[in-house]
Amino acid sequence: MSKSFVDNTSDVVVRSLRGIVRVTPSLALDTTEKIIFRRDLLGRAGIASTKVLLLSGGGSGHEPAHAGFVGEGMLDVAVAGNVFASPSASQIFKALKAFPSEQGTLIIMKNCTGDALSFGLATEKARAPGLKCKLLIVGGDIAIPRKPGLTVGRRGLASVALVHKIAGAAAVEGASLEDVYSVAESVAQNLATIGVSLQRCHVPGRAIDPEDGVGIHNEPGAQRATIKPLDEVVKQLLRWLLGENERAHSFLQFAKTDEIALTINNLGGLSVLELHAILDETMAQLSSDYGITPKRLIRGTLVTSINGLGFSITLLKLNDRMIPLLDRVTDAPG
Repeated sequence: MSKSFVDNTSDVVVRSLRGIVRVTPSLALDTTEKIIFRRDLLGRAGIASTKVLLLSGGGSGHEPAHAGFVGEGMLDVAVAGNVFASPSASQIFKALKAFPSEQGTLIIMKNCTGDALSFGLATEKARAPGLKCKLLIVGGDIAIPRKPGLTVGRRGLASVALVHKIAGAAAVEGASLEDVYSVAESVAQNLATIGVSLQRCHVPGRAIDPEDGVGIHNEPGAQRATIKPLDEVVKQLLRWLLGENERAHSFLQFAKTDEIALTINNLGGLSVLELHAILDETMAQLSSDYGITPKRLIRGTLVTSINGLGFSITLLKLNDRMIPLLDRVTDAPG
């Protein structure tokens, strides 16, 4: 039996993108290439010539990412693939070619194999005729432990939304391509994310134990466990993020004196009731177990796995440059 009102994926992506544009008049859509962009880019004499542009994208099923992050103060262009499938290099290249900027374009992608191939090739194709662009790859996942010879890298998860937000604000303030890239890279290097889910998501058209360290494409988690109370689940996740004896997972070291932003991300299937309870439990344990009081709190549905019944915790080590950029208002619908 289907668990979705949409039984196939043949047109759901385009229909979803059209729906976003219908409720957000400031956005426009290239239906053929599945490219959502700021409508004021069509003027070409406007923002395209006065600011660095930000382009991102990836497979669909992670909404509101990435189309929902298009707007003043975040992304300018987003390219969508099919459900859990990267957009093609051709789609991305056409987006870069359609909206060139004299100031350059920062291309931001989540670290996964498909995106790396498509965005990497499109970037090289764009540079060949002289388009000014830089590519930033965002990881953040700490679920896969460090092992000698392991080349898979840290997956890109909800942390990419923070890179979009801070880099987008820097671009609006008139920063150069090199400066926008630098601040975005600093954010990416100071992020750590871990997720947990009670079950895999349901992909439309495709005919239970909790898993820690889940990805956002129905990948297996780093481990399976029996269902535990919320406080024990949060304790395990924070141990991986912050524990002194978890060096295999702790890619980034946090100190009590660090200014930190905490993000609690809904993977798509949690109630608002649960999400706030998870935030409360996480805040309580950060304070009692680690002496950390986050300077900024973000909670919501940012980067999903369709209707995944889980959440992720992201910690970002802030600096003086990041804080006002994170606080800057954006009109992106997501």
